[in-house]
Amino acid sequence: MSFWIAATCLALLVLVPFLLPALSSAVLAPAAHPWSRRERITLLLAAVLLVAAAALVYRHLGAASDVRLYRELQAMPAEAMTPESPQWQSLLVRIAARSAERPANHGYLRLLAEDAAAREDWVAANGYYQQLAELSGHDPDVEALWLTARFMAANRQIDDTLRQDMEALLSLDPAQASVRGMLGMDAFAKAQYGEAISHWQQALKHLPPNDPVAAMLKQGVTRARLALGESLPVLRIEVPRPGLADPLPADSTVFVFVSLEGQRMPLAARKLALSQLPLVLELGEADVLGGQSWPVQAGRLRVSARLVPAGAVGGEVLWEAASDWQPAPVGNATVVLSPVTPQAAQKSR
Repeated sequence: MSFWIAATCLALLVLVPFLLPALSSAVLAPAAHPWSRRERITLLLAAVLLVAAAALVYRHLGAASDVRLYRELQAMPAEAMTPESPQWQSLLVRIAARSAERPANHGYLRLLAEDAAAREDWVAANGYYQQLAELSGHDPDVEALWLTARFMAANRQIDDTLRQDMEALLSLDPAQASVRGMLGMDAFAKAQYGEAISHWQQALKHLPPNDPVAAMLKQGVTRARLALGESLPVLRIEVPRPGLADPLPADSTVFVFVSLEGQRMPLAARKLALSQLPLVLELGEADVLGGQSWPVQAGRLRVSARLVPAGAVGGEVLWEAASDWQPAPVGNATVVLSPVTPQAAQKSR
């Protein structure tokens, strides 16, 4: 139906400029030009022929193919859009063929680029993202995706040309954390640990709280500091084993939190299996959440451990152990957690 609507609209765009003078003379001044039966039939045939011609042009230009591909994309369930899905790969073959006919179509190129990246075919992804970057006028976000594909296609190596392009993008848009992350990886691989730390810390400034990439970058910073021989402050925490009368679910999980007074989000956290308890663990900079600072230089801290079913952070608390509030700073201290009563646990939350 949409095909014929589009064809009719296209015909009208062509037909209206020719019809208006005739219609105006027929409606506004019918006596000046009386229409014969033959003229009316000729006008009607002309209109039909224009609609048919518009339909042929529409098909020739291939817009109908785009409509069919769009409908198939809309109808395909999200779970089927994976590299392992034959249905998805079959559709992508046709999208690739159509993209070759219409190389300026952003939507096709992005689908092909994302699929290539998901399959870790970085050479193909590099080509698609390059086309997208050029079509977008080198939009910073698209440019960052292209640089990532180039980096991965080069087996995570950065040559002079790639480095210059990365630095040029950062000079225009310093918030491109992925580019900082890649420069830090390259520096770390070359044992340039100070440079790696600098890049990763800059990247952390532009990542949202609880971003999984931020956690990876903080672990990288910790490894780089250790490689430099730095002694990083840690908090040693003695976590007892729950002494509950009722049997505990097999999938129960223990979360250990370090909280800074006055802040809702924990400062640091670690997930443990119930089978690991009792345990003395060390929390440090790599466990800090959301770009917060470690070690803490002011304020009061509290450490707690919560047992929840099925590993759900916000689930029902089956058991809790906690410390008293203690003054900062954090640094090579040992905190012993004591089980709290249900009433005390309720007050502490």
